[in-house]
Amino acid sequence: MTKIKIIALFGESGVGKDTIQCWLLQNLNNSNKIIHYTTRPKRENEVNGQDYLFISKFDFYNFYNIDKIISPTKYNDWCYGIAKDSIKEDSINIGVFNLNDIQNLLSNPDYDILPIRITVDNKSKLLRVLMREKEPNCYEICRRFLADYEDFKNISFLHFEYK
Repeated sequence: MTKIKIIALFGESGVGKDTIQCWLLQNLNNSNKIIHYTTRPKRENEVNGQDYLFISKFDFYNFYNIDKIISPTKYNDWCYGIAKDSIKEDSINIGVFNLNDIQNLLSNPDYDILPIRITVDNKSKLLRVLMREKEPNCYEICRRFLADYEDFKNISFLHFEYK
């Protein structure tokens, strides 16, 4: 059995995960974008079906019950999950994931996962997030930065040395 190939990008808010995902999708042959379902409100610049699949909580729970959602998670009162239909067996699937998703995917024997953590300095992260929207929600930005700090403070790095 051939495993499904997934490049799993992850990191804190504002580090450029979506930018890197876009670049990889444009430059890797036979690549496919993994999309997530979410019940949270759409942000200013997001496009339904391109950035996320925005659905109701009722639909989210129904999709989960019929096995259309992988790795469901909840942040605040919003639900997130990988759209199983967006993963293709014959492609290099590229997605942006949270830490829970990474752990769930790594434990699934059907997937060949390459997790890549993206990092940048705090000032760059903050500037990227502030410039993303005309009217940024500073309370939400602070909440996400504090949550990211807690989530990532104990994550160890794998270091590779190329010779």
